Amino acid sequence: GCLYVEFVEKDEETATFTKLNEMWMEGYVVGFVDGRSMKSTVFDAGDVATNIVIAERKGEWEVEMCVPVQLANSSKSNKETRAALNLKDHPEVLGKKVKIKGDIAKYMGVAGLKNAKQYEFVP
Repeated sequence: GCLYVEFVEKDEETATFTKLNEMWMEGYVVGFVDGRSMKSTVFDAGDVATNIVIAERKGEWEVEMCVPVQLANSSKSNKETRAALNLKDHPEVLGKKVKIKGDIAKYMGVAGLKNAKQYEFVP
């Protein structure tokens, strides 16, 4: 069970995803993508500030069970979210549970969360 399955409808004929705006997603921060597709997922903290990868289980290592989250910096709320959650500046975020609000859309070749604009750590 992945985090986005209940929110995203995939059209099998065109392989496109229905974009859903202003959705909350919750999961553990398990790494980041060092490239342009989920094949480049690194399950650790590292030198990338533009995205993180979350999963339902802490310590997840299967890419298929993960969701990429774009940490944009185009607005004040995007910048605050990126500043707090990116693993380049905050390696201690790795393994923490977080709720993130953004737009569910195709990202890194899969259904992901783009335009992350709000977050809260979950105890």
